[in-house]
Amino acid sequence: MSQKLDDIVDILKKKSKAEYGFICLNKVMSERSKEELQNFSESNNIKIDTQIFTKTGYLLNLASHYYNQYKDDPDLNEQYEHPLQYMGEMIFKDKNFHNKLYDFDIISRYELMGIFGDFCADLGISAFDASGVEEYQLDQYLTRKTPILRTEAVVVRSGVDLLEDEYEECLSILEKAKTISSWLVFVTTPYGVYRIGLNRLVNDMEELNAWTYVVDPVTKTIYGITKGKKNKEYDEDLRDVYMQKLPQNSMRSPSQVVKISNYKFEEGDTLSYKTSDFSTYQIYCEEDFKNLLVQSAQKEPEVPKYREIFSNLIVIDMVSGIAIIKYSKGTDAAKEDLISSFLTAMDSFVSELGGTDTLQEINYQGFYIQAAYANLIKIALFLSKPSDRILRERLEFFINYLERKYFEKIRKFRNTGQVSMFDMGEFAKEAERFLEI
Repeated sequence: MSQKLDDIVDILKKKSKAEYGFICLNKVMSERSKEELQNFSESNNIKIDTQIFTKTGYLLNLASHYYNQYKDDPDLNEQYEHPLQYMGEMIFKDKNFHNKLYDFDIISRYELMGIFGDFCADLGISAFDASGVEEYQLDQYLTRKTPILRTEAVVVRSGVDLLEDEYEECLSILEKAKTISSWLVFVTTPYGVYRIGLNRLVNDMEELNAWTYVVDPVTKTIYGITKGKKNKEYDEDLRDVYMQKLPQNSMRSPSQVVKISNYKFEEGDTLSYKTSDFSTYQIYCEEDFKNLLVQSAQKEPEVPKYREIFSNLIVIDMVSGIAIIKYSKGTDAAKEDLISSFLTAMDSFVSELGGTDTLQEINYQGFYIQAAYANLIKIALFLSKPSDRILRERLEFFINYLERKYFEKIRKFRNTGQVSMFDMGEFAKEAERFLEI
């Protein structure tokens, strides 16, 4: 059976005609519990071989199921480009699996700008933070003298940003930016590709003549998807007026000494600007995935960026003011008393913390407290030093994720007052992953 299932994987990969997929189905499957996998197969009437003992084996069994459905159904052939696409779409219709897509997108927009700026700097291009310039609403503006001045207007969005209206706005921003830049650039993530749709993304960017890059925070890779063309509407006078409004110093500048980016880009490889090399999904046979896990385990683990300044994190019900989830670094009675006194006084800090619409920071008893607000809950993050822009954006991302995930439990808490329904261990892992603490 194992050999037969591995053969199915080979068929899926050949049918997709892609060298690389942005979302690894093996990774998603490996991080789900056996109970969740069983529930998924039962709810979708999928018969799983009783000899399957591993999660990758389970995935390969699903591959066989969806491949057989696809090849025998002309309507599915019409609706989906290839069987791997069909399989991925069916898996992520499930809420539990869909939530795992966030793992491919735990990155703030400013963080994404920094990564792309580093990549550009290594190519001899200076990257300016344009997010503070209201006109044209760009995220970055790139400049390079070759020997004439070459400029690029950049729009950066993570997958979390890309609701339908937001994506349409991105297209509009790029269209308007043709007059002030030589080239257009769109930067997103694997989850962004999923939300837009790879074919739609490629078609839209080719119509705009824009360069497209996908930044994968999991594999630390940047992929060039579409290759842009010079804007015919480019107006140097309008460009000069716009450039006067940019910050005096670039956020990233080329170095003559060292390579800045720690992301890889296969320049000259078939994966560079060859759209047919890409698929939304990737799948590996069991042995290949095991080898990838071994390679990953051999890498030096990175120390979470904000671990040293993190102290406590509290999730508070917006109505009752009760802390429903707490997470702290170590145990300290004095610190717990301080947290309790803060909760008691929190209502008086509401205006200082920015009401319900903004993120602001206050200093309380020697701690820097960063607050974030959603509709049902609010978060207080206790730090020994002030937060930076990346952490503030990640905190906003995190609270919105929590509210979506725990929506029903929060409503139930308001009726019962029980906090035991919240899994503190699971929350701690999510907090560490989203906030790098």
